[in-house]
Amino acid sequence: MSKERVLLEYLVSCPEAFAIAKPVLQPEYFEMENQQVVRFILDHASKYKILPGLDMIKAETGQTLEKKTDGKIRLEWLLDELEQHCRQQATIAAIMKATEEITIGNYSAIVDPIKEAVLLSLHRDLGLRYFESPAERLLNMNDGDLAPTGFKDIDDALFGGTLLGGLNFVAANSGVGKSFWLLNIAMNALERGKNVVYITLELFENFSAKRMDQMVSDMGAKEIMQNIDKVGESVVNFGKRSGGEFYLKYFKPQTRVSVIEAYLHELELRTEKKFDLVILDYLDLIMPNDQRVNINDTFTKDKFVAEELRGVMGDGEYHCWTASQLGREGIKSFKEHGEHSQADIAGGISKINTADTVISLATNNTLEEQGLIRAQFLKTRTSSGVGKVLPIGVDIVTRRMSDASQVQKDWFYNKDKRKPRQNRRNDIISSRRADKTIESTKTVSASDRLKDLRERFKNETSTT
Repeated sequence: MSKERVLLEYLVSCPEAFAIAKPVLQPEYFEMENQQVVRFILDHASKYKILPGLDMIKAETGQTLEKKTDGKIRLEWLLDELEQHCRQQATIAAIMKATEEITIGNYSAIVDPIKEAVLLSLHRDLGLRYFESPAERLLNMNDGDLAPTGFKDIDDALFGGTLLGGLNFVAANSGVGKSFWLLNIAMNALERGKNVVYITLELFENFSAKRMDQMVSDMGAKEIMQNIDKVGESVVNFGKRSGGEFYLKYFKPQTRVSVIEAYLHELELRTEKKFDLVILDYLDLIMPNDQRVNINDTFTKDKFVAEELRGVMGDGEYHCWTASQLGREGIKSFKEHGEHSQADIAGGISKINTADTVISLATNNTLEEQGLIRAQFLKTRTSSGVGKVLPIGVDIVTRRMSDASQVQKDWFYNKDKRKPRQNRRNDIISSRRADKTIESTKTVSASDRLKDLRERFKNETSTT
């Protein structure tokens, strides 16, 4: 008796197994003599919502199957074998089809079918049973589904942190500190013993590592090369204290999401470690898998990239932070109104719709003098923090970020009430000029001017 026949006998004897396996079953995945059986089983179950009896199968196909009484006991074995069998046959079919596409030069049609075949799997998890163990569900969510950023004020505003499998990004204009924010998020995770991978599409690995050196060694960029031994000692000691792994990987701009996904699989396979946090510096430089997307259509490109990245993070069970540029209006908006909006983000709202958390960063000379950077929540899925503005402390030498001190917070939240003396003076001058302008533009009627002249003439005559 063939293995296929054994699988089919267990399958028709176990409705639970059939319900799970049905989405991936195809008659062409089986030998010719069994294809008619599979086709009849699928058609009957689809029409009548129940498996056919063994006598019905024999009557329609002429094939005799035996009922297996231990179907439930061997459920996991059956599902594993069916999954492997269907995946193998689907991959063979995709490869055969690929040879035809290669012959006609249609190379773009090769990757997706083979990838789908290789990733073919059964959905055994039926989902969350809402009424079962709610307390345990909430505790598990706090333990694994939310990851803190390492900044208490930010985490409080997010009700604990960012979602597992989510896509979180920070937006800012060039030079404000997007990359340093991402490196700070990475360092905070390493301090908690997490495994982190930092993928950069902008700076090469050594340059990104040198920025990390600044924070780890508590030195400025100029001091690093003058104190190589001390920096090395600081890095080694930090690694020992952390216990986590930290990899930095450079990819050239316009790398596709599929390349990044393949790298993450290879990284975990070769290191034999599960990575917790993926940093992508930054989203705007990544390309979608679909080569038909016009790279000049930023709105559509970023939409596909964001959706594909979020899918990768969900499948791999990673926490993820990335970044995006603010558009030209971002600078103008902050100067004129002191805040950002979702409309200020380069590429439009397409990636914002997919993102779970969006924070904009801004700074100016006044904030830098106070050792602060401004963080504004433009979107949150885990909390009601949208619109909230927080000060973040930043060491202007090492670029290490932290929660603002109480003194800094007092200054930040009261800064608009304390205008500098020069500004108050300018306001007074402006106000006086405005009053004079109003006074000079007052209209006087001819009769009033004549009355005024008569009064002045009368006064002059009386004095003489």
